[in-house]
Amino acid sequence: MKQRVSKDQWLQAALDSLLETGVNGIAVERLARKLGTSKSGFYWHFKNRNDLLDHILNYWEAEFTNTVINNISHLDESAEKKLQITSEMIMQHQLGKYDMAFRTWGNEDNEVRNKIKKIDRKRLKYICRLFSDLGFRGEEPENRASLFILYHAYLDSMFLDDSTEKRRKKVRAYNKLLMKK
Repeated sequence: MKQRVSKDQWLQAALDSLLETGVNGIAVERLARKLGTSKSGFYWHFKNRNDLLDHILNYWEAEFTNTVINNISHLDESAEKKLQITSEMIMQHQLGKYDMAFRTWGNEDNEVRNKIKKIDRKRLKYICRLFSDLGFRGEEPENRASLFILYHAYLDSMFLDDSTEKRRKKVRAYNKLLMKK
């Protein structure tokens, strides 16, 4: 008997396919096989493949950007502590894992590129505000926020062989450098 699969499970399988084979590798039949279900279950959640692709972009924004900003921005903590918490959340939940796959997809599709730019602006605005709260002025908050975002996007892919603890130490060191006046 085929199992029922939730919308989030379809989205996660599509994200994994995006990472493994790129956007062209996201195929309904392949996802159904991977999830051990029938294609008809897919159509319960999505109109078609393009609808799925729209949903994974929105899912990526919601789960890999908005949850961080919404969970941390309201905390009554210092900007330094919020940066540390942000780094820890990104590492613990591997929130940078799909960034490069989305950017590759964005190179092939202008609509996707525009959505990524919107998400990048949201991330940059949030991190910029934290660096401003730390007392940086002029172009410094944006420059530092850009570096913060970039190293998190590449961290897991660059240091695959490093243990979690070793990556955590690197992130602490990077954060310390970025916060240094």
